[in-house]
Amino acid sequence: MVQNIYPLFERYRILKKEYLWSLRDRSFGFMQVEYAEYADGFLTGCGISVRPDRIEIAPGLAKHRGFLYLFPEAQQVPYQPTGRFVSLKFRMQKKQVFQDYIDYTAEPFLDSNLTLGEDELELCRFKLQPGFCLRDGYKDFQDIETEFDTVNLLHATWGGLGGPALAPAITRCFARAVLDERPADPYDLQFCTLCLDRSTAVPRVLVEQYVRARLELGGEPLDNQALFRHLELILRNLRSGGNLRPPGKARRSREIFVD
Repeated sequence: MVQNIYPLFERYRILKKEYLWSLRDRSFGFMQVEYAEYADGFLTGCGISVRPDRIEIAPGLAKHRGFLYLFPEAQQVPYQPTGRFVSLKFRMQKKQVFQDYIDYTAEPFLDSNLTLGEDELELCRFKLQPGFCLRDGYKDFQDIETEFDTVNLLHATWGGLGGPALAPAITRCFARAVLDERPADPYDLQFCTLCLDRSTAVPRVLVEQYVRARLELGGEPLDNQALFRHLELILRNLRSGGNLRPPGKARRSREIFVD
């Protein structure tokens, strides 16, 4: 039997510890169940807005070592030009505070070390030159990978259903660009709808399946940068009406067996 206690908090009633346990379990337990099959990383929200002297991170949700970190308020991180790549990371920590509670903290910071530590998640990276302005808007899909003075989301640690995923901002940007071309292929329309009609990241297996089907690729592993370049190539094909494929990639062999 599964019991769910719903406290009423009526006047003149005794506040029992079981009621407080129920509030704790419902508030944390619901999210734990909802995101149980998601990989560690940022899950939803956490949008980036660039200001003249700081980066503002919108409220959101992240998962690390199975625990869900809620960011209920916007957070701000100051920055300055360095001429080299820096990574905007979150340091995720779990600390036992006496015997009363466990403190799970998530601290944003900028780091010139682009390698992720054991308890770190990356939200973005950028290389800002002195005298230039950092930007978070993109002129087109290809602009997402611009090296200088642009927020780069390709290496962000996003957790998707079943494994790591591309940042939702990337797949949404791709979907909008494809829809602007008014594609006739239902497969393109279906994938774009999937990208735009969800608050979480598109499962990686679906992005890979789409890329392999549209470019007739084999089963080689695809990291985030490869996925991005393949999506960019698909968009170029839609715009030009061409049938380009990644350099050095042959079509999947197709054999027909006649009995």
